[in-house]
Amino acid sequence: MAINDRPLKNCVLYNEVGNEIGTNANPLVTYMVDTGKDTYAAVATPFAYAASGTDIFTITGSNTRTVRIIRISITGTQTTGAMRDVFLIKRSAANTGGTSITLTNVPYDSNSIAATAVVRRYTANPSGLGAAVGTVSGSKFFLSGTGVVAGSIFVEFGPRYGQAIVLRGTSELLAVNMNAVTSTGNSMTISVEWTEE
Repeated sequence: MAINDRPLKNCVLYNEVGNEIGTNANPLVTYMVDTGKDTYAAVATPFAYAASGTDIFTITGSNTRTVRIIRISITGTQTTGAMRDVFLIKRSAANTGGTSITLTNVPYDSNSIAATAVVRRYTANPSGLGAAVGTVSGSKFFLSGTGVVAGSIFVEFGPRYGQAIVLRGTSELLAVNMNAVTSTGNSMTISVEWTEE
């Protein structure tokens, strides 16, 4: 980038709506644009998952709309800080059993119709896990000790010219899975953001 054939140094780049997207040294920064699609979020406020936790949080698709998951965030603590595995698993069949609570779906736009995806958080493991299509994300996650700033995981799908996680029908779901490891005294907060069309 240059003006009158002189290269610009330490300049900031902006997109067409005035948001900063990088510098001339690193201009290839992706940014999100408001697509106008019906967008929703659901949050599992601090909760404790069961011993040997498997699927502790799920979002299930819809028979009437296509659900595209664009973001998941996971944070939490336990009595004594330790590393934990966390996996995002896409399943082609619903989980059965366990103890779960259905979360409130919040539309970003009050003109959007009611969301059709179903989001749950579990305090007792499902007795039967649905068939796995496969693991789409895996991370080592530091579950902080109580009273310490909690570690976080943020996973986004779709912004890098790729595709979001798509759920078609009520048999498809995406699960947050804790790899059957016990986290004594855990307190988790998990949120998900998705579109429907």
